[in-house]
Amino acid sequence: MSKKKRAIKLERKDFWIMAELMGNSRMTLKQMAEKLDLPKSTIHSRIKRLEDLGVITNYSIFPDYRKMGINISAFIMISYSKEDGVEQNELANTLAHLPHVQEVHIIAGEWDLILKVRMRDIEELAVFTVKQLKEIKGVNSSLTYVTLQTVKDSSDAPYVIENI
Repeated sequence: MSKKKRAIKLERKDFWIMAELMGNSRMTLKQMAEKLDLPKSTIHSRIKRLEDLGVITNYSIFPDYRKMGINISAFIMISYSKEDGVEQNELANTLAHLPHVQEVHIIAGEWDLILKVRMRDIEELAVFTVKQLKEIKGVNSSLTYVTLQTVKDSSDAPYVIENI
């Protein structure tokens, strides 16, 4: 029997700080203190506490992929096959370590997993889906959706944090 993870009690100030960091992780303590009207020491201690508790796990960047020559993003639905002797979590971890894969989610519904991938071009995506993906044990079938236009791609604070 698995134990349910208990949510960590956070205060409104913690959510404000996280929202600011999610919008701009390079913001200085001084800038954040001025914006939130809190002492720098409070900001610093709360960020340290959130890191220690594992609520803040990473600081990240959002590159302009097109400027890097990565012009295709796609979502790939995966149907999992139990007959290959691979557990679904094991398959998810295998997929997560493939070079072009940015996200892997085990989902409910008609499909079992969804991947977010980024590629240089359609030819690279074709090789990935037709050759590489099909060779992985546990992958029964796939369906690829190529992104035509991305309207939003960010780690901005979700609605829950912004409206606390």
